[in-house]
Amino acid sequence: MRATGFPGGDERIRTADLRVANAALSQLSYVPTPPVILPNPQESRNAPGTTSPSFPFGRKVRTVFANPVPPVLCWGLGNSREEADAMNPSAARVVTLSAPRLERHPENPILQPTTHWWECRWVFNPGAAVHRGRVHLLYRAQGEDWISRLGLAILEEDGVRVAYRSPLPVFEPDVNNPWERLGVEDPRITRIADQYYVCYTAASLYPALKPRTYRRPSPFTDAGVPWRTRIAIATTRDFRNFRRRGLAFAQWENKNGALFPVRFEGRYLLLHRIFPDIHLGSSKDLRHWHNYGPILRPRPGMWDSNRVGAGGPPLRTPYGWLLIYHGVDDNRVYRLGAALLDPLNPRRILGRSTDPILEPEEPYEREGLVPNVVFTCGAVFYRGRLMVYYGGADQVVAVASVPKEKVLAWARKVALRSQRDGQD
Repeated sequence: MRATGFPGGDERIRTADLRVANAALSQLSYVPTPPVILPNPQESRNAPGTTSPSFPFGRKVRTVFANPVPPVLCWGLGNSREEADAMNPSAARVVTLSAPRLERHPENPILQPTTHWWECRWVFNPGAAVHRGRVHLLYRAQGEDWISRLGLAILEEDGVRVAYRSPLPVFEPDVNNPWERLGVEDPRITRIADQYYVCYTAASLYPALKPRTYRRPSPFTDAGVPWRTRIAIATTRDFRNFRRRGLAFAQWENKNGALFPVRFEGRYLLLHRIFPDIHLGSSKDLRHWHNYGPILRPRPGMWDSNRVGAGGPPLRTPYGWLLIYHGVDDNRVYRLGAALLDPLNPRRILGRSTDPILEPEEPYEREGLVPNVVFTCGAVFYRGRLMVYYGGADQVVAVASVPKEKVLAWARKVALRSQRDGQD
């Protein structure tokens, strides 16, 4: 089944609407996209880049884009990016609609560096989750050795003031893991069943004696420091004991990994960033991964023209998956925006915010290790508000929020308009 719209003619969020939509969403029943018909049916069984048509997202096929974009696994066939976009459901008409702006809390910043050696320089980019009724933040910290580790902060019932802060890091690089030699960064926390899955960036360098050439578009250059970044995954039940699960897409430069909070027909779905786009990947066991191509791309001439990346994990709403994402312009200013993904087929983007919902304005956002940055790894619905926890200028942690009903009203408008446009 597919989401086809919601009853009611006004813009208020009605209880009946929510019950109906939630019931539909909870079924997690998917309509497969029409399979690609290959010329020779015998070849289709083993054709490179194809999967069973019973997979809920249809078949993946190898698409060769025009230079300088390298071959990727993408939805649809085509000899150019434009042709692939035309056949990719996520590239269909996307609703653009102004989303409600976030309101900064007057007590910002809520976390700052301390005198502890491991977090005396910068604290920033926290992941967020609600555990036992309280917001837990796993935040990135750098100290005297410049290595990134993760600290834990548990907030008061208001979701702002700090009730507990760990005196030592709760997660740090494994000295025997070459992927983590320079740190563990930017955690994003997803709860699935009774476990919390933490996607983080494992940072290291390529060997200096073997110069690295970036064959794919990359924010790094061949002449600069040979950075190596990968998405790693760990699980925890108490935010103190962690179990590493391995890397996702170990073959690619990758960041900004965020898992969906439900499994789709037994598969984990992962948003991740292969520069400069947000991609969608899947896995049955968190070890073997398949990429299905970009679903959200930069928009030329806009505030997210240079690159985009997932913020926190997608949040379930009756009208689709709400994604807070960061966008970077050509002047390297980081802002936050919102996107809505189809509730039953999240590779399809229903809508995006026209303007940013948060941008650098305060001194703690404009001045710091990296100026002009607001960067989130965690957002939660908490006590009637959407709470977005973010790093300001890579030096402090802050929070901004908006009433939940405003977010749902925006999502409802996007869903209705997307449905109407699809019927034109």
